Amino acid sequence: MPHACKVSEVIELLQQHQHDDFVLCSVWYEDDVRNVDASATDEEARAALRHAASHHDAEQGINWFTLEAALEAIRQ
Repeated sequence: MPHACKVSEVIELLQQHQHDDFVLCSVWYEDDVRNVDASATDEEARAALRHAASHHDAEQGINWFTLEAALEAIRQ
């Protein structure tokens, strides 16, 4: 299950595996949220990433529309 966290937490998770293990990663940043809406604050961007990780449609994955919807949801 995707989750939003700090880079240090991602590194910690990855260190639990062998270097030649295969993984699938999709990385989105606070700047990606700001690309959807430049007025997004740091707090809003982080909240939108957390919301997107927890509430996205698994069949659609996380994409630009997901980030836009997540930002709208946390602003309500």
